[in-house]
Amino acid sequence: MASAPSFPALRERYHRLLADRFADRAQRPGWSGAQLAAHQRTALRRLLSHAREHSPFYARRLAAIDPDRFEVEDLARIPVLTKPDMMRELDDVFTDRRLNRALVEEALTTAGPEPAAMHGRYLAQVSGGSMFGRGLFVLDLDTAVDSALCVLRANASVGTRIAMVAAGSCVHGTGLVSAMNPPGAGPTTIVSVPATLPLEEIAERVEHLDPHVLGGYPTVLARLARLRSAGRLRVAPQRVQSTGEQLTPVLRRIIREGFGAPIVDVFGCSESFMGVTEPDGAVFTFNSDMVIAELVDDQDRPVRPGVRSSAVLLTSLNNLTQPLIRYRLPDRLRQVPTGRSPLLQATAEGRDVDLFRYGDATVHPFTVSAVLLELAGVVDHQILQTPEGVEVLLVADPDIDLTGLRHVLVTALGSAGLRDADVTLTPVAGLARYRHSAKLSRYVPLDESSPEQGIGDTDGVV
Repeated sequence: MASAPSFPALRERYHRLLADRFADRAQRPGWSGAQLAAHQRTALRRLLSHAREHSPFYARRLAAIDPDRFEVEDLARIPVLTKPDMMRELDDVFTDRRLNRALVEEALTTAGPEPAAMHGRYLAQVSGGSMFGRGLFVLDLDTAVDSALCVLRANASVGTRIAMVAAGSCVHGTGLVSAMNPPGAGPTTIVSVPATLPLEEIAERVEHLDPHVLGGYPTVLARLARLRSAGRLRVAPQRVQSTGEQLTPVLRRIIREGFGAPIVDVFGCSESFMGVTEPDGAVFTFNSDMVIAELVDDQDRPVRPGVRSSAVLLTSLNNLTQPLIRYRLPDRLRQVPTGRSPLLQATAEGRDVDLFRYGDATVHPFTVSAVLLELAGVVDHQILQTPEGVEVLLVADPDIDLTGLRHVLVTALGSAGLRDADVTLTPVAGLARYRHSAKLSRYVPLDESSPEQGIGDTDGVV
């Protein structure tokens, strides 16, 4: 691995590229459909050619195609790539033959407040979700810059001091963006406030930063909003930026009322698929200039605009180091074109794996969350599916009426289709969040033995 001083040099190059590319990337949402199609065709052919030539995995997978004649419409000829597929053959997926899984693991292990740069130009990330276990991702400098520009081009008019209450570790996306933009490194300062800290300490740090933009996981932002409404948090951000978790209508209302500032919702993942809403909007504009996204059903067949997908197949046009070609992301999107941009515009409606299935009944556990989020006495919660209902782990005030709450939840689940649900309420001191991402596995289906399954790196947090 390259020596530690390589990261400051990499960060300096990162900011030069940000400045050089901003004007070009900022005008892309205004492209015509023809401009976007031409760009995607050229970038896709470059990606396929590079992957087939330099990646043993893709040399096998793409052997039957001619990159020079390939069209975006031909993508269905290429097999779908799942996370287990990628992780089993990760060494062969990389196009730089100096990279391998052992080196990436070392970079993740040795990363401190700053990432460990591999060979002076690569950064390692680990996925924070539990779906199909742990995922390792390598970003080259070009990919890191373009991913950041997806969000920056939508927030150019807002102030430059941002507090991000999310992942504290730089090996997760929200932590990495803070490490890349510390005070003095560039025009925008992003300070990470780990979501794993006690709430009062989070509030103290945020108040000290007095940010123009307050970003973070919506479940934590909602708790901060309640503190501000109670006069226990004195900040006045110009904008609130939600990321990392689904921004539900209840969470949106609590955050909007608490801060009195418009909310921008950001969809982002380690696979460099990024989307940003307009202030107080619910429709994401995705980075179709950087990622081709196919919205598909549970059989990986395309769905029409207006129909909710079961998954998204991603082809990342910019990441030539760890090519992701038709990579299956289990997010449910619904395309809703507004006519303002040729880039993909869609609402995000959670993940299909979040659904709880009971024989003929299918229930989204947000049925339970919607009730709990309205209760000021509930600090946090986690919902575990059981054979006949749910167990709810509650971080709550000691005097909360568990009997009355249980009755309300049984009624809500019955209205959602699960009659006579068995509801268990278990008070706990804290919930397990993933160490790197600081995310909480909010909904745990019955076929997962524990909230930590597949990750094995959690910390408790109240």
